[in-house]
Amino acid sequence: MERKGKIVAGLLTVVLVLIGIIAFIGFYQAAKWQEAVREEIQRLDWAVPLGHYESLGGTVAFKDGEPYFPLKADMTVRDEDEWIDKNGQIYDYDAVTFDADEEKEVDYETQRKEEGYLFPADAYWSDDWDHDDMICGAKLFQSEDILFETDQFCSIDEIGAGFYQASLVERQYSDDVKVILKNDVTPAFGRSVYLQIGGYSEGLCYCEKVANGDMDNVPLHMKIEKGYYDQNGRLVIPTGGSVYGTPFYEGCAVVYEEETVYVIDKEGNKLLEKPLRKTIVENQTWDEAYDSTPHWKDRFVIFDGKYYGVMDGRGNWLIKPMFYNLIADHKDFFTVYFGDKKGIVDLRKG
Repeated sequence: MERKGKIVAGLLTVVLVLIGIIAFIGFYQAAKWQEAVREEIQRLDWAVPLGHYESLGGTVAFKDGEPYFPLKADMTVRDEDEWIDKNGQIYDYDAVTFDADEEKEVDYETQRKEEGYLFPADAYWSDDWDHDDMICGAKLFQSEDILFETDQFCSIDEIGAGFYQASLVERQYSDDVKVILKNDVTPAFGRSVYLQIGGYSEGLCYCEKVANGDMDNVPLHMKIEKGYYDQNGRLVIPTGGSVYGTPFYEGCAVVYEEETVYVIDKEGNKLLEKPLRKTIVENQTWDEAYDSTPHWKDRFVIFDGKYYGVMDGRGNWLIKPMFYNLIADHKDFFTVYFGDKKGIVDLRKG
């Protein structure tokens, strides 16, 4: 009996030691991470230091070549937009006259007509109208005129190049099955169906196509072909086991797999590749990465499975992935979110 008690006591001691070791490792890793974050915050050049703002960034305006950023400092004090410069000076929204924008202003309506859209930009789509025979339709704002109605599709959205995406009304599918519609809101590409549809940019759109089905036959066991499709519905850049692909911009796109992220050109060549900090899943990536993926030839917003950062064309981190959200306001200015604070990083020095 005494021997059995000693064995139990020994095992208990081992368990307590292991718990202590695990706790120490966890504490050490957390402390090391916090130190790395402090070093990164100190290393970065801040246009607007981290602080508590109701809202910050989203765009950049320039006066005499110097940047100004929109903000709302505190909704409880003043519910108005203002501007803040790099010196922390705050200005009334209408008090500053900015430099003329050197970039050619895009006429959105002209662009939409060139892309072939038949419905005006101020039309909106709804699947929640009180019409017995209509599942989805389009109306003009401040108008009761119905421009279009259907009982086949719902959740219709523009995806560029004169195309729409829409979900099929049938709800027996285990997945949300989508279709691509032409500018007259009729099915495109032989009535093909998809599990995911991105947006057309530079003539290409990332999709996950159900290769063994169409609108009339959606199989239970789907064969999925992932990659970039052209405006004729052809797969031109297969991406195999990808879970997400960003739109192309300046000839490059960012593609995510479960454990890696890589950049490709329009020929499908990998320009660089990085391992992810944390394995990602498809829904997580579409939800968390899609709205934060603007990029240029030499700067890419990257979601590493847990945090966001900015990487250059050689694979170096300009902003290490340590922020839970990151928005590209401009090629040189990025709004980052850290805890309950926001700030704007200035990358003009690289």
